[in-house]
Amino acid sequence: KASRTEVLQQLQTAKEEAAEKLDGVSAELEAEKASRHELTQQLAAAKEEAQQQLQAVEADMEAGQASLVQQLEASKEEAVAKLEAVTAEFTAEKASQNEAMQQLSAAKDEAVAKLQDVTSQLEAEKASRTEV
Repeated sequence: KASRTEVLQQLQTAKEEAAEKLDGVSAELEAEKASRHELTQQLAAAKEEAQQQLQAVEADMEAGQASLVQQLEASKEEAVAKLEAVTAEFTAEKASQNEAMQQLSAAKDEAVAKLQDVTSQLEAEKASRTEV
């Protein structure tokens, strides 16, 4: 049977491990948030560029450059396709990042719960040790 000192030491070790896991998950969560923000900005810039390209092509077409109508129509279709692709990529990336954020948040919650549990056990052990 483990002595109270051993139990206390095991609980202290478990508490430290839970705290380290919590720190690690918190750092991962922050890194994911930063990465998500950067990617969101890049995708938004690409979307804006595609929209500007589309607007420029439409403006050229409206200016009546009849000899370029076919080329401009193809450019417009290309710009529309690029805009749709970037929008789809942006939507998929947001969904993927939302899932990753949920997983990291769940891991953090689990680490917090474990830390609280171990802390409670440690305090109970200390209290029972004080009574003896």
